[in-house]
Amino acid sequence: MKNTVSVKARLIIFGLCISLIPITVITSLYYFNARKKLHDHQIGELTSIAEAKKIHLLSLLESKKSRTIDFGSDGYIRNCLERINSGKYSNKGIGKLLSKHLINNKQPLDPHLLHINVLDTTGKVIASTNKNWVGTDMSGTLYFKKGLLCAQNTAFVGQPEICPLCKKKRFAIAAPLYSQRHKKKLGILLNCYDLNVLNSITMDHRGMAETAEIYLVNRNKLMFTESRFVENAMLNQKIDTEPVKKIFSTEQEMTGIYPDYRGIAVVGVSSYIPEYDWTLLSEIDKEELFAPLLQMSTIALSMGSASGIIVIISGVLFAFSFSRPLSLLKEATKNIASGVFSHRVPIKNHDEFGELAHSFNTMAESLDNEIFRRKQVETQLLKLSQAMEQSPASVIITDIHGNIEYANQQFCETTGYTFAELRGKNPRILKSGKTPPEQYKDLWETITAGKIWAGEFINKKKDGELFHSYGKIGPLKNTEEAITHYVALREDVTEKRKLQEEQKKLTEQVFHMQKLESVGRLASSIAHDFNNYLTAIIGYAHVLKINTNKNDPSEKIVNNILRATEKASDLSQRLLTFGRKRPLSLKKINLNDSIKNMESLLLNLSNNFLEYKTDLYENELPVSADPGQIEQAVMNLAINAKDAMPNGGVLSVKTAVVKLDNERIKKLCLTVPGKYATLSVSDTGTGIDENHLQNIFEPFFTTKEPGKGTGLGLSIVYGIIQQHNGAIDVSSEPGKGTTFILYLPLIS
Repeated sequence: MKNTVSVKARLIIFGLCISLIPITVITSLYYFNARKKLHDHQIGELTSIAEAKKIHLLSLLESKKSRTIDFGSDGYIRNCLERINSGKYSNKGIGKLLSKHLINNKQPLDPHLLHINVLDTTGKVIASTNKNWVGTDMSGTLYFKKGLLCAQNTAFVGQPEICPLCKKKRFAIAAPLYSQRHKKKLGILLNCYDLNVLNSITMDHRGMAETAEIYLVNRNKLMFTESRFVENAMLNQKIDTEPVKKIFSTEQEMTGIYPDYRGIAVVGVSSYIPEYDWTLLSEIDKEELFAPLLQMSTIALSMGSASGIIVIISGVLFAFSFSRPLSLLKEATKNIASGVFSHRVPIKNHDEFGELAHSFNTMAESLDNEIFRRKQVETQLLKLSQAMEQSPASVIITDIHGNIEYANQQFCETTGYTFAELRGKNPRILKSGKTPPEQYKDLWETITAGKIWAGEFINKKKDGELFHSYGKIGPLKNTEEAITHYVALREDVTEKRKLQEEQKKLTEQVFHMQKLESVGRLASSIAHDFNNYLTAIIGYAHVLKINTNKNDPSEKIVNNILRATEKASDLSQRLLTFGRKRPLSLKKINLNDSIKNMESLLLNLSNNFLEYKTDLYENELPVSADPGQIEQAVMNLAINAKDAMPNGGVLSVKTAVVKLDNERIKKLCLTVPGKYATLSVSDTGTGIDENHLQNIFEPFFTTKEPGKGTGLGLSIVYGIIQQHNGAIDVSSEPGKGTTFILYLPLIS
């Protein structure tokens, strides 16, 4: 075995040297790997210890309950109470005899008993091992009320508290006393136990780390067992840590790293005891857990600086000796966690791992012995029907023909049907006609073959509303493996699908804006180069004109060239405007004043066959803008509106203030949320088809007939607004008109 390990060590060292892996990297990788393994192992050990302590605790409490019930079956105690209830005997005399009987014959049977009280059906203490309790009225206590409600051979366990008379810390168990002849309740027997009896379980730290601690917490978040670190912690130490909050708010247990009640980081496991509404916590200081790894890394680095070869050899050998026990312990922890309590760790080393393996094997053996009784107790507490009824997922069970036999409340709320309406019906009543028939065929072929089918339906509620439902459907089989029923778990994913659709639309819009940006940059680049060529053409044309006589026939040709270059120059300037390459002359203006200054132009544009309306914001709208560019944008939109209303209509211009939230900012592809001035230009014309809306801002795109538009008007508007750090939005419906909304940032 030694030779084999030595060969492996030499091969690994050779491989590390050949690959020139730095020693520090090897050490770090090993350190973090060992850290994770040790963390996982410690969590597993803490979980196992917590479960073992929980079982031990439940066993102890069951024995104390059995002791109390056994005391309550004492014939002498019942006879004394029957005499007192008959009214023929002195309560005081019989009470003294009964107290003596409790002191001499009952209290010595259990060393953990503080005192025993016997109460009549009115709550009065008839007899007690502590004479100060005799005659006390306990009718208002929870012990008396709960104990009186208990059935025969059952008992009620109270919460930990401080005894009001003897001032000792205790918990009490109450059991009813029944008449043997008449089977009616005679009173209550109350056993008060010293709370320190629980410390015999929680304070047993054998085989545990120095900072390992196990303690119990009640719903009032008070520790009611002794602390390893804090004196007089019982019923005095407040525990308001993360696992305690989580259990008492959601009943969810927690495993991980968190600050404990001392404010120190610990690795801990919480376990809930629902029978008594207690929480058991098993914790160990994080610093102690990782101390061996810190020491190991320091030694490894110091050795590496002295001699790389020695560090590699030591590290590899240590890895073999360290990783194997950890792997075995990790595997054992997984097996224990999965319920294989017969698993044992095959480590015989005479070191810490050997001791840890021995402790683990001892714990596993103890769990193996106790697990059967624990399962019996847990089985009685399981309420499968309640779990299904309270499930957040829709659950239905059908017979082999698909007829509904059970539906939980969530399914009824989702579909709008009551269970009475669903019973005996087939789930096909939810069919909407939107789900392909092939899907139903595949479903039946899958589940009748004994397999589980998963998929999504578009179903219909009772009121006709459609909803998306994702579900899994599978067979239920009897002991002979024959299918007897089918069960379906469904989730309403309507909102999820809506969000996906909205996200898809938003992504498409962003992509479209990016495309326009790319087109704008291309147009600017082309226009810039085109201008350079155009300048040369215009220069040469002017030279020709100067050198051409007025009556020369070529003069007309030169003039045509100059007119054509003027149009080309105008086209180039429009492309530059769309591409946002033209310089702006920005200044603070009132957007309302700009619209008022354009009123005469817009009225002339209407040519008396359009109705012109304005609705301006009541206050000033200060924006930083180039007035000429803004007027050009409005005129381009107004001209488009006029062309869309050849038979007349209404041209409306409106200004307002809106506050854009983050969602709206993203949709408009802006960057800064806040208040914006809006300028709307609306018409009642022909409208724009939905298929054309996404292309209307692209250069040279037009829906007009050939020769009636350049396709640059809206592109220029888009470029102007983009240069002003604004946005443009459009809404249109064929036959009902179009509205363009310009968004410009407000300034103070």
